[in-house]
Amino acid sequence: LLIACYAISSLFLISNFTPLFVKNVTTKHLFKYWPTPGVIFHFFLLYFVCIIAYFIYLLFKTYRNSVGIRKNQMLYLILSFLIGYGGGSTNYPLWYNIPIYPIGNILISVYIAIVAYAIVRHHLMDISVVINRSVTYGLLLGIIFVPAYLAAIISHRVTLYSTPPLLAGTLIFACGLWIWRKNPRGIPNATFTLFCFGLCTWLFGAFMAYSTKNEKEALLWARFVYVGIVYIPAF
Repeated sequence: LLIACYAISSLFLISNFTPLFVKNVTTKHLFKYWPTPGVIFHFFLLYFVCIIAYFIYLLFKTYRNSVGIRKNQMLYLILSFLIGYGGGSTNYPLWYNIPIYPIGNILISVYIAIVAYAIVRHHLMDISVVINRSVTYGLLLGIIFVPAYLAAIISHRVTLYSTPPLLAGTLIFACGLWIWRKNPRGIPNATFTLFCFGLCTWLFGAFMAYSTKNEKEALLWARFVYVGIVYIPAF
């Protein structure tokens, strides 16, 4: 199943650079530029929903068969994924001219907050690693993101809809770095880190797409978003 997911995702990635995936960008409600789906996009969305639903089903199955701390871990993961993907799903109605705005992006930050609580309260991960490296990574993230945030503010890209994905992307990027540094050679660690970076690509692209004022640039960022998204089901 995993190999099939990677193969299917690769095909979607190739099509992403053609009008078959994102046809164009047009004005939709409050947004001057919003993507219009191509023929292949409909199949991708169905594929994405099915894979995520199957993953949540597996979490529920594990939850039912778990006890003690493990059961609490699964509960927090289930809640976080439902909230995170539920919030992210608000990006898609406008593709089909349904007047629902992407206000759910802020819930992606809630998703991170729930996972963070699970780390502290139920030892979902080794919190000592997070604490011991917090200063180092805090400085690193400051060097990386402070100039980016300043540039975003100066360029007037900070808006009601663009800010949540930028903030959530920063938190997810930090989480991915922490887990990778815990065990750089571990397959689960590498997989989780790639998953985080895929989310970061999506969120950064969403930030740029929501705040652009140029049609050509809007189309570019609309396609860039899916460079990260197409492989999320495979992770």
